[in-house]
Amino acid sequence: MTPTIQKRIRTLIAAFALVAASVLALAVTPSPAHAASPFVLFDNTSYNNDNLQANYGLTPAAVAYDYWNMSCANTTTYSCTLPPKDAYQDFIKSQAGTIPATSPLTLDFEGLDITSSTPTNQAVNDCQAWQTLISWTRAVIPAGQPLGNYSYDWSQSSAGTSCNTTLHTEAGGLTFFAPSLYTHSTDLTGTDWTNWTNLVTGSITNDNQIAPGQPIYGYIWPQWDSTSGTATDPIMDSTSWSQELTYLRSETQGAIVWSGPQELSSASCGWIGATHNFMTALTGTGGSTGALRANVQFPDTCMLNRGTTNAIPVTITNTGSTTSAATTLTISGGTGISGTASPSAVPALAAGGNWSTTAGITIGADASLGDTVVTFSLAGEGLQNRTAIIQDTDLAVNKPATQSSTAGSASASLADDGNTSSYSQTNSDAQAWWQVDLGSSQSIGGIDLYAGATDAKNYYLIVSDSASPAIQTAPLPPNQWVETSSGTWVMNVYDSTFRDYLWHGDTNPEGMARSTDVPAGITGRYVRVQLYGTGSLSLDEVDVTPGMPDPPNRLGQDPVANGGFETGALAPWATSTGSASIVTSPALSGVYTVQLAAATFLEQTIAVKPNTTYTLAGYLETTSSANGAELGVENYGGVYSTYWTSSTSWTRGTVTFTTGPTNTTAEIFLYNDQGSGNDYADTITVYPTS
Repeated sequence: MTPTIQKRIRTLIAAFALVAASVLALAVTPSPAHAASPFVLFDNTSYNNDNLQANYGLTPAAVAYDYWNMSCANTTTYSCTLPPKDAYQDFIKSQAGTIPATSPLTLDFEGLDITSSTPTNQAVNDCQAWQTLISWTRAVIPAGQPLGNYSYDWSQSSAGTSCNTTLHTEAGGLTFFAPSLYTHSTDLTGTDWTNWTNLVTGSITNDNQIAPGQPIYGYIWPQWDSTSGTATDPIMDSTSWSQELTYLRSETQGAIVWSGPQELSSASCGWIGATHNFMTALTGTGGSTGALRANVQFPDTCMLNRGTTNAIPVTITNTGSTTSAATTLTISGGTGISGTASPSAVPALAAGGNWSTTAGITIGADASLGDTVVTFSLAGEGLQNRTAIIQDTDLAVNKPATQSSTAGSASASLADDGNTSSYSQTNSDAQAWWQVDLGSSQSIGGIDLYAGATDAKNYYLIVSDSASPAIQTAPLPPNQWVETSSGTWVMNVYDSTFRDYLWHGDTNPEGMARSTDVPAGITGRYVRVQLYGTGSLSLDEVDVTPGMPDPPNRLGQDPVANGGFETGALAPWATSTGSASIVTSPALSGVYTVQLAAATFLEQTIAVKPNTTYTLAGYLETTSSANGAELGVENYGGVYSTYWTSSTSWTRGTVTFTTGPTNTTAEIFLYNDQGSGNDYADTITVYPTS
């Protein structure tokens, strides 16, 4: 739930009001209603390639957003704008289907919030709308599934409190509280810490009065909600994140970790490591049982590249009061990760003594991207886990770079120096461009663009074996790769919000990027970024990641039949709800595409192998940004998994899934989850990634 400006204003006003009313001590005695229950940390993040559940034991959670802009009028008779019941329930099923029946589902319908400024009659209508939506939700989710609503529990009007009392105490109503507990500062010391703890204690006081004993699962975000309320908000440091988790564990029954979709970066190492340590302490598993401790010095905090072997200094310390026994250090990790220590024989150490070695950790090309755990085991002493984040190798770093002109000292080389705090910049040129020479023709898998102070909403990405590819002046179909001449591939990238949240003038230490996938089979020596019109092109950094081997669909192994709909018919795709048709516009490639009417579910059963990881990929487009298009998979031996977009231009989405030990089929599907408008889909493919 991306915090809006309105949210932040209300949060800050409430925080200051609470401070003025009473400055509470930093240690607040836990409410008896909450102290008795075990604490649960839930995962509702959308970071690309994170593995919080598999690696650290977080429990899955889900949120249903208001894609219909629901609202109620200030009238004496009930008047609310809600979606059709069947469309709403289809959407709820799609969200609840991503988590187990025992995990919490949160309704985030902020247009129906009842605040101090909500007129009396509108508040009555809002509350009735909530009752209707909760009833519709309960009818389609598993019986007993925890259900809550995202709200500002520390600052509620009397009408809001009255409504929430009804919603939380009536039969079939809400069963947990989900207050917003984002951190509205850039540190957690002094007054800032008091302000945040006041939000927590204010929520506890309010919620205990409404429904004593119901769990409180506050929404928290490992980024400082201090600037734009978007991905550019700085990532929290490990100390502050640990402080929040520890405090919430003492005061509430759980917390829900949230994020929007974005890349993990080196700045993520701190909070992910802190989460790992917190879960180790919470569960009592995964830690060292003896006196020896391993201090592991990963490079760049914790980032390791695929296809590399890394020399990692390791120091073993005896924290006990007596001499430790000699032991052996071994290293292990997930798929594609291996390691050995040289030397590996740890001698007996006196109390307080240290011993150092070097661990050679190899990250294979098949290692999964994202955060992972590397385990350092000491025989007879237990194990110690350390968090690392696996990333693709940057083919462009420190390679020769050129640009159409240079403004001042902002040379082209500053955009591939591995540092997002420096930047290149051209003068105001017609079709200004920047280019890197990779040294030889390479298989390219992705291009990450960190925009500088430039209008980068409409630009071209060019991959070519020519050092002087043709200047692009004509518009191309947006956001798709086109071979404009032999050996030259071009994408006309259009992103209406790109500069709005990605340029070096913003506080953006985590270096978020606009990532573009490059289809398998595209190779080139030169990668160019070119503006569409006239302007100054400034780039903080351009990363070029290597391509994986051609996906199996290029070798005739794609289990999806008619994935491009070029037969001119739907079969073997079939609808279970709604209606779908084959149309010629807006076709992505070839002649045909598929059109899904509102609330249409189109599916196909494919053959798969057990215990195999696959990627489902495809292109989606909607007729309105108020609509939603989904690409997903179910009945494969795992949870319902989807990619969702509201883009009005072709957008490529992927879903990674791993089949169960006995599953030989899976159902892939396309879903228009809205009550009106059409969605389109094209080029649906599935290929194994392990």
